[in-house]
Amino acid sequence: MAHGKPASSGNERRRHPRTATGFVAELGAGGLRHETRVVNLSFGGALLDFRGFAPTTAIAVGARVVVQIRSR
Repeated sequence: MAHGKPASSGNERRRHPRTATGFVAELGAGGLRHETRVVNLSFGGALLDFRGFAPTTAIAVGARVVVQIRSR
């Protein structure tokens, strides 16, 4: 993973450790694509930051999405 640093410490309850990244990504939902930044990443998920890339439409909680991560 990008920086190899755990994203959090302490009383972590996640199954997989998260690693901070500097990746950018494209999230596809409802036929639309949205640019985003990947804050951290694990085998079980990713935290995406849309600040500066605000989607123009809402994405429903539980909606199926596709995330394409670009490392460079």
